[in-house]
Amino acid sequence: MDALGQQFREVSKLDWCKVFIPDRTNAFVWHVAVKGPEDTPYQYGIYHLVLDFRPPAIMHYLTAGSKRTEYESKSLYPDQPPYVFCTNDSGSFITNMTLSIKGATMEGEVTGHYYTPGTTVEAILTLIRMQLDCPDRSGAGFIQSLQMNPKDIEQYVQESKKYVC
Repeated sequence: MDALGQQFREVSKLDWCKVFIPDRTNAFVWHVAVKGPEDTPYQYGIYHLVLDFRPPAIMHYLTAGSKRTEYESKSLYPDQPPYVFCTNDSGSFITNMTLSIKGATMEGEVTGHYYTPGTTVEAILTLIRMQLDCPDRSGAGFIQSLQMNPKDIEQYVQESKKYVC
């Protein structure tokens, strides 16, 4: 938890996002509210994400309604990236579907790099934030070939301000 705790402290210092742990007994699930990137149509929106640092088998087990176990306290981070879900409609991401962080679907398009154990949570959030206004999206969790009308984007921005996690 030390590496993850350090990442939490670093992300908490960012002025463009707020991070919190909704269940103090499980520090491996974070909720993050990210402001839209400046100088884009998304800049006044607030986009909510869940970062889950637990292994997928644990996530599935718990989602199925099972009781908590000692396995819930395990994390594969930083060897594996967290699972990231967008929980409010942004027009860019499919809600409640895992966004691809691991391969070229995100880092490859934006920076030409793949996830490594040295990739910080801040870098992941920065990439997701940048991806909001990227017109050529592909990969899991992204709305394909999005050519949005500015009025539609404004509607998503306004709705994003009303969303409560």
